[in-house]
Amino acid sequence: MKVIVENEKYGIIEYKENFWTGKREISVAGTEYKHKIKNVYVNSSGEKVKVVGSYFSGVRLMVIDTYVEVVPKTTAFEYVLAILPFIVIILWGNAPYLCSILPVVGGIVGGSISIFAGMMEIKIMRLFKSFILKFLIAAIMFAANMFVCHLVACAILAALR
Repeated sequence: MKVIVENEKYGIIEYKENFWTGKREISVAGTEYKHKIKNVYVNSSGEKVKVVGSYFSGVRLMVIDTYVEVVPKTTAFEYVLAILPFIVIILWGNAPYLCSILPVVGGIVGGSISIFAGMMEIKIMRLFKSFILKFLIAAIMFAANMFVCHLVACAILAALR
């Protein structure tokens, strides 16, 4: 994920964070900053930049004495949309009547699949600003999550026969 923010005091700030490893790259006004300790980055002339937060919680850079927001915080609406498939799978997978209609895997397997889907959902939703697009992404991820949990349940049922 790469974000470019323009600040009137510091110029163009580039922030890049690898989703899988968490490795970060920062440049302020074309000057590359290298990782020194924990969340502190230093350029060749010794100026320091401190990174506060992460991609999911929002990223702010402390350049000299001021904070610059690079990635906004995840809203409560996004968290609710991301956790909804998890709750539905856990409840659906433990209700025998609902599983007779559409079998889905619940418990730790269904929960793990749903948590992974929720993380991907937040990552994708963060790319868009439109409320309608975020809701559409949540609906698609919900359907995909139900489908995967249904396929796993069908595979388990087929193995037991």
